[in-house]
Amino acid sequence: MRRERWTNRLTVEDCLPLDVKSFRIAGTFAYPSGATGSIWWTSPHGVELGRVEYATQNRADGLAIRIRGQYPLDECLIPLTTTRPHLGGSRFWFMCRCGRRVGRLYLPAGKSVFGCRACYNLTYQSAQTHDKRRDALVRDPVALLAAMNSKNPRTFRLGSAAAIQLIERTWKRG
Repeated sequence: MRRERWTNRLTVEDCLPLDVKSFRIAGTFAYPSGATGSIWWTSPHGVELGRVEYATQNRADGLAIRIRGQYPLDECLIPLTTTRPHLGGSRFWFMCRCGRRVGRLYLPAGKSVFGCRACYNLTYQSAQTHDKRRDALVRDPVALLAAMNSKNPRTFRLGSAAAIQLIERTWKRG
């Protein structure tokens, strides 16, 4: 039993993601001077949702990726930056147009430029469906018992959902 979405904010699951990790896996950064390729997104049913072509460019301030795609996506240049992890090597990051260093950029429906979660005020679907009240009841047996004995139908339903969650959690452990 999941809680209904409590906000109409757009989620990252509703957007097309551009992940720096996919470029690294494809070997784009191994030969950065002029590497080209394409990325496409498909629905779970195999329908193509979007496609972009990319090419890397060496610039005075570092490496960048030029993205070209289908309408309404504008051609854009996404600067890259690197950090040095403690165990060596280098890690690539996108520089969003707002100045943030991010691993993923998103393209919501109807928008023409990739941006980070902060730019588009995105949230996660799991954050919108998770119910903290139910978790609080699972942790407090006295409150759970009070909710289960409540005459208020909403409180009773919340208590029932918490009890089911507690039973499922206990069942998995055992």
